[in-house]
Amino acid sequence: MCSFHPLSSIASYLSSTPEFAALISLSILQASSNSKATLHTLFEALMTSPQGTYQPLLTMLVACYTMSNMHPGEERNVVDLFLWCNKQFPGNIGMFCVFVLNFVRFKLGEAIFLAMGDLHVYVSG
Repeated sequence: MCSFHPLSSIASYLSSTPEFAALISLSILQASSNSKATLHTLFEALMTSPQGTYQPLLTMLVACYTMSNMHPGEERNVVDLFLWCNKQFPGNIGMFCVFVLNFVRFKLGEAIFLAMGDLHVYVSG
């Protein structure tokens, strides 16, 4: 996963996924016209959520997705990635990154250049 989804996509996930929305206030998206600053604030709010707050939300979302229940507006590939991350990194706050970071899948021999400081996460490979 690398770089952020557009703010409009993140706002859509906040609207469609209440477990994610419980961690990030929609007011963060409305607070600034500077998307870089907004993304920084949003990501900081997500990643510094207390375990006692995010853990029950992760548990609820895993249960929901495991029973093949998707919230209206969610994408199947994002749900599948979330469940895959749950198998690899159960209980990790980083699982919510599927709602804020782009997922890029490479074929053998493909690569991408990421500048120093570009946010990215290797989930496999």
